This record gives sequence, structure tokens and C-alpha cells, in this order.
Amino acid sequence: MDLARNGFTEAAYIKSRVEEIGARLCNHCYTTPITVAASLHWLSTCRDAFLFEDCVEDSPLRHELTNETVQANDGWAHVTDGPGLGVTLNEEVVAKYLVAESGTENAEVRSAF
Repeated sequence: MDLARNGFTEAAYIKSRVEEIGARLCNHCYTTPITVAASLHWLSTCRDAFLFEDCVEDSPLRHELTNETVQANDGWAHVTDGPGLGVTLNEEVVAKYLVAESGTENAEVRSAF
């Protein structure tokens, strides 16, 4: 199950089907620490969660987008306990990759790469 691709509504359906047949749930997450935090929170609600599959590639967005690190240590990932998802955006990184600001008359558009 990939929360970033399925969303919470589809995830709830998949969770109910998995629990209905007595299977164990495996979560798949390969994007940003925001998605990792959301996925960990969601997975912690699952009765028989089995595995949290996560990416460890060296990516600026993966390691710099939030002020907190959301990464497994010694095989264990912990649900963040701050407000909301428990992560805060690194506004400097957001500004660096900003493509356009909405609501401005002459929005500056620039490449993120």
C-alpha cells in the first residue's frame, strides 16, 4: 500500500480488506519525509501492520525538506509525536525548489532543476 499514490480513502479500503481476510499489511513509501511521516501515522492505526518499506536513497528532498529526520534506525521507524504529522517544512528548501507562487499577478516561473 502506498499512501502517496492511493490517498487516505483508498488506504482505508485496502486496510479493511486486508484485515477482513486476515492478512498483514505492508506499507510502501518512496518519497519525501512528509509522506513518510503520514504513512507511519497511518500504518500505526493498522491492527496487523507487518512492514514499512522505505527508501534510503541520498536525495536533497528526502534529507532536507523537513527540519526533522524521519528515517528508520536499527530497523525501527518511530511515529513522530509533534503537532500534525510531526514534521515542519524547511522553508529555505521549499523556496529553493519553488516553481511559482499562486495568487501573484506576474508569478515568477523558474525551473526546479
